[in-house]
Amino acid sequence: MTSIKKIIIMSFCLLLFFCGNEVSAKSEISISKTSGNYTVTASTLNVRSGPSTKYKIVGTLFKNNKITVTGKTSNGWFRFTYKNKNVYVSGNYVKKETVSALTNVAKTKTAKKTNQIVTVVGKGSAATVEYWSKNKTGKWVRVFTTKGHVGSKGVGKASESDSRTPKGAYKLGFAFGTTNPKTNMTFKRITKNSYWISNVNDPKYNTWQERTKSSKLDEHLIKYPTQYKYAMVINYNTYQPKKGAGSAIFLHVDNGKPTAGCVSILEKRMLYLINHLTNNAYIIIVNKESEIAKY
Repeated sequence: MTSIKKIIIMSFCLLLFFCGNEVSAKSEISISKTSGNYTVTASTLNVRSGPSTKYKIVGTLFKNNKITVTGKTSNGWFRFTYKNKNVYVSGNYVKKETVSALTNVAKTKTAKKTNQIVTVVGKGSAATVEYWSKNKTGKWVRVFTTKGHVGSKGVGKASESDSRTPKGAYKLGFAFGTTNPKTNMTFKRITKNSYWISNVNDPKYNTWQERTKSSKLDEHLIKYPTQYKYAMVINYNTYQPKKGAGSAIFLHVDNGKPTAGCVSILEKRMLYLINHLTNNAYIIIVNKESEIAKY
């Protein structure tokens, strides 16, 4: 037998050996049913078509993204649904939620008043924002999780003199913006004469007013086309407002920076909320997820 033939035969045998091992390894992986909500702990996590790194990457998750698993493999991977398909991530980079945020939301007094809640958990000026909705069977479900910002001083007791987002549970007021994207909420379109009054000496303190001119302390809404493309009022200090306790607290589009006391999220998420929320939606703003249940 020539040397060339020997090399070809040996190469073929090696190919069969490695392919056989790969098929064997894949066939030996079993999966058992399991359930639960898990949080991504890695900065980025590949989503694969099968339960090992040998499978194709079909997507990416990021730190603090949530998944609901439907199975666990014998080699420690979790199965879940992604873009209507069963996919997998390594169990080394996800952590099960021990105290369910869902349980916290369902336990709130606010949950008895509404079918729609936005939760905001601040960490410094950054925030994790989630939208919860009660389905037809009366069960609360998480619709989405996103990143956002709160005031540069974080979440706490707000006032006119600082940039702190007020802590607590508040009803969401009317929606507003530069254009109306078809909302079920009461909506106001911003004009060149639209001001939100932050001057504590103005009898219309902490209200929307249409004026040809106003105090330099007041917020001329049209000057913020990015943030107020889509927005809604957070009803903090709006009923019989206490002067100096804080004004112009909104939920609006994020511009990548901390706010002066508002809550901001990505434009596509803000658009989703303004399309789906009704006039009876609430927002809960806290510093820890465990604090949600208090409201």
